[in-house]
Amino acid sequence: MSTSKSEDSNVMSIVSKLIRVLQDSVKVEVIMTLVNEDMASFRLLSRRLRVNHKKLKSNLKPLLSCGIIEEVQIKVADGRVYRAYRLRDDAKRVLQKLLGEPTS
Repeated sequence: MSTSKSEDSNVMSIVSKLIRVLQDSVKVEVIMTLVNEDMASFRLLSRRLRVNHKKLKSNLKPLLSCGIIEEVQIKVADGRVYRAYRLRDDAKRVLQKLLGEPTS
């Protein structure tokens, strides 16, 4: 019984965070892209959404800080690091339920 209440509380927390941050179409597009992709690089998001890097960065920041998405750093040759983004597992499950998509 406590697991169900805990799970319901977690779902409500995620939904309330989503409502707070989804006040900009770019944030909505980022989330929708990440629902359909396992992970997307900063460059891919910028090109797909047709926004400049400054605007994308300012829209990713609140999504990261509230815990809807997470940043993954991928180290490549010459000490460079690529940044990729993905939905947190709990947020992805909630979004898939809300959107009526099958969970993976």
